[in-house]
Amino acid sequence: MPGQQRTLQPYVTGASVLAVKYKDGIIMCYDTLASYGSSARFTGVDRITKVGNNTLVAASGEVSDFQYLKDSLQDLENEDWLCDDGTERGPSEWAQYISRVYYQKRGKMDPLYNNVVIGGINKKGSSKQPFYLATVDLYGTFFEEDIIATGFGQHLAIPIMRRKHRNDMTEEEAKDMLQECMQVLYYRDCYCSNKVKFATITPEGTRIFNEVRPQKGVSISAVDGGVFPTALSVGINPSFNDVKEKLVEAYILHQYPTDFYGAELRLLVLGRFRPELPFESMDQLKAEMKIDCDFTVGELSKDPLRKYRDDPLFKEDVSGELVGAVQTVAACGALARSIADSKRKGDRFSVDCPEELTSLIGNLVSKFTESGEITSCPRLVANTAWALAQMDGGQRAGGGGSSIQARFISSSIKSLPVTVGDMNPQEISLLLWSMARCCQRRNRSKFADGLHPTQIAEVTGLAIENGILHLDTASDPQHTSTIFWALGTIFPSIPGHAITCKTDMLVNVVRRLLVDFDTMLELANSVAIGNIAEGLLKLQRVEAALKEIYLSSAFGRRVLQVLSDMSPSQVCVILATVEAQRRCDSVDEVWEEIWQAAVERIELQAANFSPGEVSIVLKAISNLTLATTEIDRLINALAPEALRKAKDSPSCAVTLLSAVATHKNNPACTGELINSTLDLLRTYPAHSLSGAQRKSLTVACRGLNIAVTEILDFSVT
Repeated sequence: MPGQQRTLQPYVTGASVLAVKYKDGIIMCYDTLASYGSSARFTGVDRITKVGNNTLVAASGEVSDFQYLKDSLQDLENEDWLCDDGTERGPSEWAQYISRVYYQKRGKMDPLYNNVVIGGINKKGSSKQPFYLATVDLYGTFFEEDIIATGFGQHLAIPIMRRKHRNDMTEEEAKDMLQECMQVLYYRDCYCSNKVKFATITPEGTRIFNEVRPQKGVSISAVDGGVFPTALSVGINPSFNDVKEKLVEAYILHQYPTDFYGAELRLLVLGRFRPELPFESMDQLKAEMKIDCDFTVGELSKDPLRKYRDDPLFKEDVSGELVGAVQTVAACGALARSIADSKRKGDRFSVDCPEELTSLIGNLVSKFTESGEITSCPRLVANTAWALAQMDGGQRAGGGGSSIQARFISSSIKSLPVTVGDMNPQEISLLLWSMARCCQRRNRSKFADGLHPTQIAEVTGLAIENGILHLDTASDPQHTSTIFWALGTIFPSIPGHAITCKTDMLVNVVRRLLVDFDTMLELANSVAIGNIAEGLLKLQRVEAALKEIYLSSAFGRRVLQVLSDMSPSQVCVILATVEAQRRCDSVDEVWEEIWQAAVERIELQAANFSPGEVSIVLKAISNLTLATTEIDRLINALAPEALRKAKDSPSCAVTLLSAVATHKNNPACTGELINSTLDLLRTYPAHSLSGAQRKSLTVACRGLNIAVTEILDFSVT
């Protein structure tokens, strides 16, 4: 017996076919993918055939069954031609024949698994309608319609076609509509591809066009011409019964006039997470969501968040690979920063930066610097430098975030004049911040093999020349403050010969940044004020003329307003600033009030400090030499917390001993406190302390006339 020649279930299938009548004829479209199960097996399959002189037949479903149908139609057409009686079948007759064939096969329990679309020109006098469009399903049922879609297109394309279709549409309008539908199907139907063919039937004849590829997506701003506020929901959606995992859903708070399935969505997440809340009913959930949405719209309409509407993320027109690299590098940097913050705060569960993270950024750096593509995307340059700067120069697991950064900067020097010239203030501040971290690590741990200070100076000079002098400081205080901090870190670290006319350039830049200083102070938050204070404090050591710019009562009053919101490290910067003024006998009443407020804040909140914050404040106390009474108050407040937290964080004990050694003649530095600290330090194995901690401990022991070997027991494991 012959083997089975027809399918009893579909194996190789094609997706949707779309067809629509327009003013001058009929247009059809379909993609050329034939899938074997869920595998995209064949990518160039034609699913349309011409029958007679004025009819086209297309189908979705099993490809072999459609090939059988094509053979049957060809045989019937050959019979008509051989008769040579001057008659030919019209599209309605072909549709009825196909319907009978499919009904007969279905009745024999050997169905043809297709949905067929038939379009053509009616014979004169056979119908009131000049154009014929019909569809036949696998059961043999057929009907006529002005718009037809098969497969998944019945659900996704029909609503779009019904909304946009008009009887007087031109061919171009009809083609654009079908192309939009195919684009939606490409994004929503896993059996659809982006290789599409069109065919038209007009009184002039039938035509099947070459394969085209519709646009892969449109920027969401192109749908309705703007950037809109969006609220993110993170949690388990109760409306999804089968999904018990947390989802991240974006709610665009704008009423769009049309759907945009498959559009490219670019989100800029600005932060603020409220605690996760349980909801007992759907009504309660909806009420809370409305509160969150109203809050989002209100906050995003205010400064400084409002300026992010103009972020380059929504405007950059670069390849998808580069956009992906930009965001991937930024995500790696954020993860590295989170790891670094965990270590800095003394988290006992902190880890070194994983090797995979370093390797990923290293591969991206190599790829885009060697190809030269990095010069076309300033954001990639800035994000890469920022991400690499997050990685600890002394890390053990990663094996060299510093060396990757050195290679990146060294290989990018030639392209940076072009790239930096195209950077916006945000990118300039990111790049300068990264260079500042380079300087910090270079001073601390011989950072960046092969990276010379002159290269850092060159990058800094380019950033100053191309970006900073054009910065609108009044409307952008956050980036301006970052630049202040970066300059204060970079310039003292660079040898005098590295930048020509270093002092003049520095003074001119700072004066330019301070043109709208009063306006900037009103808009700046506590973080920005702290960055400005730290940057200018360091810059004063380079150029004394900056003191006149910086030490003003107006700035002091603004510092006093935001002092309660500052981090402990920023409060320490303020203390150092006031002490520098006291040495010059130039402290006015405002700055004296700031000093007292800063000391009081540390006293009141010491119990809430993390181990890392306790260490930061104690280290700052070690550098203060004036105001004996206030230093005693600080040591009395911090010593109990340091001893308590030192069990999990050796840095607390080391910095406490350093502070006590510096101020050993103060009443607060009692023998009992010194002995308690020493007893605690003796419990640590020598290898548990970092190199920097051992160095600090050695200096403190020298100040107390104690041998460090009396404290560190190298036999403890």
